[in-house]
Amino acid sequence: MNSKASNVIDDVITYDGPLSCMDDMTAGCAIENLGISVLVGPSKVMAKAGIEGMGVYIALNDDVTESKLPSGAVICGYSRGTFSNSSIGDKTVAFAFCNTEVLIFLNKKLVSLKDAIQSLSVTNNENFDLLYSVYGHFVSEVEGKLTIFPDENFDDDRYFIPFSLEQNSTAIINMGMMANDLAYSNDIENESEYLEQSKHKNVLTLVWRMELIDQKMLVPTWPVVILNRDLRFVNKEPMELGIQYSWRYWMASRALQRGLIEGEKGETYLE
Repeated sequence: MNSKASNVIDDVITYDGPLSCMDDMTAGCAIENLGISVLVGPSKVMAKAGIEGMGVYIALNDDVTESKLPSGAVICGYSRGTFSNSSIGDKTVAFAFCNTEVLIFLNKKLVSLKDAIQSLSVTNNENFDLLYSVYGHFVSEVEGKLTIFPDENFDDDRYFIPFSLEQNSTAIINMGMMANDLAYSNDIENESEYLEQSKHKNVLTLVWRMELIDQKMLVPTWPVVILNRDLRFVNKEPMELGIQYSWRYWMASRALQRGLIEGEKGETYLE
């Protein structure tokens, strides 16, 4: 039976990403209420760059003709893992905010960090201190505007370290770490150009699930992957989804490549 997934939003862009085939997928999970399957298979964008690696894909379920998904729809978890006080590997996610407009999950609801903090300030909890209301950060309010920045002297566990592929199963809670950045290429010359490409090509965003401790501090639990815009899917064959890394990440990658090529100079490019 053909049907439409019950996510009613109008006038949305139909997603058109790198196309693969179902036979190439190595793992997947059907999300029946969304009408889609989230899949893992060899990355098309990495293959184009001459690199072997996995990617995250979406395809319609067999009995669905289209699925319209809203911005904020959870696609998959990032990974099982653990927290550490230092970064390990290129899949590490730092728990660090520079503005309060970012989205988080709190009590199973997607809200802005600002709204989450403000909800704490009206609880009349005598132990609440705005300055320390977010783990590993300083929060302040000036003329009604909340600001946040990481505590540079914080030496506790700020970094989420995903378990290795060998430790993880390819269950949907672990698929996000295999998402690739569809925007980057070696032809991109500056950050603004990269961000413009990312705005069009990367439809996934990493957000933190958080919990409230002692009614006074928001702390991270683990990251998940959501859609960052309303999208319509009509593809029966898998299409790869992209997530923005960062310009800093790619500059470090370029530096590493130069180091490999010019290693005899003994220069260190990475921080």
